[in-house]
Formats: sequence, structure tokens, C-alpha cells
Amino acid sequence: MPYNITFENNGCGVVVAWQGIVLGIEILAANTALYAKAQRHLLRYQIWDFSSVAAVKYSEDHLRGAAMQDQRAAQEGPQQLIAIVGSRELLQGAARRYAVYAKLWAGFESRAFTNMTQARAWLKDWQWQCVEGHQYALR
Repeated sequence: MPYNITFENNGCGVVVAWQGIVLGIEILAANTALYAKAQRHLLRYQIWDFSSVAAVKYSEDHLRGAAMQDQRAAQEGPQQLIAIVGSRELLQGAARRYAVYAKLWAGFESRAFTNMTQARAWLKDWQWQCVEGHQYALR
């Protein structure tokens, strides 16, 4: 398994850290595992860290498939933020195309970053409000 899923901030966030060579089918499997383990009503942000990856091999169907999984999860955990971390060369526009699908189908905001510091700064830029144990991202 080339990924590790770590929940943080009392289940409000998750980091999916990757290594080695990543296949599109593995991204779908990780997304399925993430939503199976998450308390979806609490989940408000995801960081997908591809900074330790040698290559990503995927198709457009994998990008659409991930956004469709997110669409189903958005019914319980709307307004999520997705930060995708990796080199521009590695992601080759995939993050931008996924962002279009995720916004259209799930209503999620998504951006690509070259390092974790930038990704976390973007997440901090959002104001978080906790109401009755639920986290909501407001801007």
C-alpha cells in the first residue's frame, strides 16, 4: 500500500501521504478507505500529499471517479477543502482537472500546492466555526 491515511484536528481533517509509484486505481481505493474510516459529517478538509512520489499513472476516468466518490461523501460532509501537494511536473494539470470535477459534482474547493506549508497556509486562510460538534468552513 503506497499511502498512509492520518486523521487530524479531531476528525475534521485528513492527510493522505503517498510514496513510490501511484496508480489511479490506488487513488480510488484510498478515497474509498478514507471515507469508510472518516466521520463524514465532521470531515472538512483533505490534504493529498504526493510530494514523495516518483510517478502518478492515472486516466481521466480515475479523476472523474474520485470526484464522483466525493459527490457521494458530500451528502454527509459538504463544503470540504481539498489540498493536493506535489510538483507541477508530477501532477501535470491533473489537480486542476480534478478541481473542476470536484467543484461541479461535490461542491468541494480544491487547489494544488508544491509543498505542505503552502497547503496548510491555504487551509488556515479559511475561518473554522464549530457548531454542536460539526466543523464548517467559512470564508
